[in-house]
Amino acid sequence: MRITDLRRGPFVVASVEGELNAACADIFLRHCLALIEGGESNLVLDFTTLKYLSSAGLRAILSVEKKCRAAGGVLALCSPSEHAAMVLQIAGLFSQLTVYPSLDHIPDRIS
Repeated sequence: MRITDLRRGPFVVASVEGELNAACADIFLRHCLALIEGGESNLVLDFTTLKYLSSAGLRAILSVEKKCRAAGGVLALCSPSEHAAMVLQIAGLFSQLTVYPSLDHIPDRIS
């Protein structure tokens, strides 16, 4: 797994490449928590190149969402790969989180 961050308006976009599974869920979680603790509570997870998402990855995403909310921010998803979209849909997270179809759809401000 590789994570690359970039600023997009009021959000930090964390692009996650590879697999988000039990072997790397803690690394992902620590990365996101460091952003939140550093004052970046508005996050978008770009899953364009995410190849695999396990239940451990889902738990990490839910933990990040909870921490963002507690810090007064929001967590959104962007461009989930076909596999990630299927897992997120089955888990019911599409109804809980905002999902942007691409980076170009991320708003310039939070409403």
